[in-house]
Amino acid sequence: SLPMQKTLGRYEIVTKLGEGGMASVYLGRDSKLARDVAIKVLPDWCRNDAANQQVFKKLLDIESAHHRLFSRSQTTHR
Repeated sequence: SLPMQKTLGRYEIVTKLGEGGMASVYLGRDSKLARDVAIKVLPDWCRNDAANQQVFKKLLDIESAHHRLFSRSQTTHR
């Protein structure tokens, strides 16, 4: 959970959308791309665990690869 914080890097925190066992999710606004984003914030116990860090790094790598593939696909089909 974010303590009364209004920004997180280039993201403006708009409102909290929900909370589950692994994270809190916020609606945010990307100031660089000028679009809405979902921001997932992990609890301290999850962020500080080495095994969880490895799992989340793999998920980020997969997401990054998917994003590059999707972005490339969108530019070639226009």
